[in-house]
Amino acid sequence: GVVMCGLDNISRILTHQLVRHRTASYDQERQRFSSAAKEEYVMPTSVRSNSDASLFYNTYTDSSMAAFSRLRDEYNIPKEDARFVIPHGIKTKLVMTANKDTYKHVVSMREGTNAQWEIRELVTLFKYFL
Repeated sequence: GVVMCGLDNISRILTHQLVRHRTASYDQERQRFSSAAKEEYVMPTSVRSNSDASLFYNTYTDSSMAAFSRLRDEYNIPKEDARFVIPHGIKTKLVMTANKDTYKHVVSMREGTNAQWEIRELVTLFKYFL
């Protein structure tokens, strides 16, 4: 049967990988209509485990959000254009709908150690309902 899976607090990096599996249907949060200035970012464990890298990461993401707000507020740039300064690590939401065979295929393609860590974690969760 068909399984609908709601995903929250995932990065746009993950969604760019996931939507390549075309036999599924996706409904992703549209950042054009979200404020974006209130958003958070997914921080990789490799960054989180290094205090200097974490500080640098937070400084960079804070700076990108400040640039977004400044473009909107000071320069009157439309939200859909100002968002070009927002990194792909920003958190988003997505609903994935597919049959179990598609989920099994995604797991088989993305569970290996050569896959990016965030999608590997996701497909580990997919295994619970297959």
